[in-house]
Amino acid sequence: ADLANARLSAQADLATNYFGLRISDDRKRLYEATVAAYARSMQIAQNQVDAGIVSRVDLVQAQTQYEQTRAQLVNEGINRALLEHAIALLMGKAPSEVTIEPERTQINIPSVEAGIPSSLLERRPDIASAERSMASANAQIGVAMGAYYPQISLGATIGFLSGGVGSLLQIANATWSVGPQLAGTFLDGGAVKAQVEGARANYDATVATYRQTVLTAFQQVEDALAQQRILVQQEQVQRAAVAAAREAERLSLNQYRVGTVPYTTVVQTQAAALAAEQTLLTIRLNRMVASANLVKALGG
Repeated sequence: ADLANARLSAQADLATNYFGLRISDDRKRLYEATVAAYARSMQIAQNQVDAGIVSRVDLVQAQTQYEQTRAQLVNEGINRALLEHAIALLMGKAPSEVTIEPERTQINIPSVEAGIPSSLLERRPDIASAERSMASANAQIGVAMGAYYPQISLGATIGFLSGGVGSLLQIANATWSVGPQLAGTFLDGGAVKAQVEGARANYDATVATYRQTVLTAFQQVEDALAQQRILVQQEQVQRAAVAAAREAERLSLNQYRVGTVPYTTVVQTQAAALAAEQTLLTIRLNRMVASANLVKALGG
């Protein structure tokens, strides 16, 4: 059960890191598209400056936003590399041996039903491990109590009556005995009682651990189910927010071209649109991780 639990944890970690890698690919594509869009905006600002319509402040603002987004793009490459290395480690390979080509995320997030509690108790390896530990501790009580009772063994012994070294090996001094031997504990200062009480205390502790493991399992399932349900709603709302932010960006850029709004308005709407897209990707990653956690909480 401990081995199965370790394997399940490793599988969940692998899934989580893989999901993070694919979202990193999506985030990198977002930054690349944004950098290209900011380059076009910077050219628009340059044209406005060349025409004498606006000051160089607009151009500097556009350049600043452009370079900041390029820095985010570079940083995303670092993040992806770390995730790829983590996947290699979970595969038992050196990071240099694993290369995962970028691709667009096409992962359908499953909707997993929890089932009935009894099946959860049967499937969770950590619950099985805690139950076996509890049974083992219960058996140890019987082992400790066995010290109260005499131990009988059958065998033959030989000894020597003389205490002198010279006659130590003379067969005439030897005494023989064949038959049962009886050993019992009468005066032990309460050592056996303490051992029994210790075994019972250890059993009580394993019972408490088992109970806590079961309760934790139910909590993890309920948490993952709640996340799965709520994140679906959050993603729908965020998609609407992204659409609105992109429309605001488009309108502000058109208005800047005709000179009705300052470039700061363009900068603000573009930053808001990028942040909305980043949040959407984060929510999608959270949905994937919640799904993996739910599978793990259900025991695989």
